[in-house]
Amino acid sequence: GAEVVIYVRVVSFNLAEPGGNPLPNAMARVRVIDATNRQRLFPTDVEDPGVEVSSDMREVSMDLYTSTSGRRSVEEQLATNLGDRIGKLFYKHEKKELGKGMGIRK
Repeated sequence: GAEVVIYVRVVSFNLAEPGGNPLPNAMARVRVIDATNRQRLFPTDVEDPGVEVSSDMREVSMDLYTSTSGRRSVEEQLATNLGDRIGKLFYKHEKKELGKGMGIRK
């Protein structure tokens, strides 16, 4: 019964880089469909596979990878970060770049 559908296709979801570096990352493609009129709303080009959204986390402790609960914690954090980035496609927000403008310490 939905009128508008946000279609998210997860393309990749990695807890570590090849080689074992604990740098979680994920990527998804996002489209918005008008289900009532069967028409794509975003992106408007029907040939476009969707807007690419990615999430890269900082390196996490290898200790988290030694247990199922630790890996699950990393998975949940990565999924939350990706969902946050997807949500920000649809509303204005202030970008905060940590450390920007700090300059060289004297």
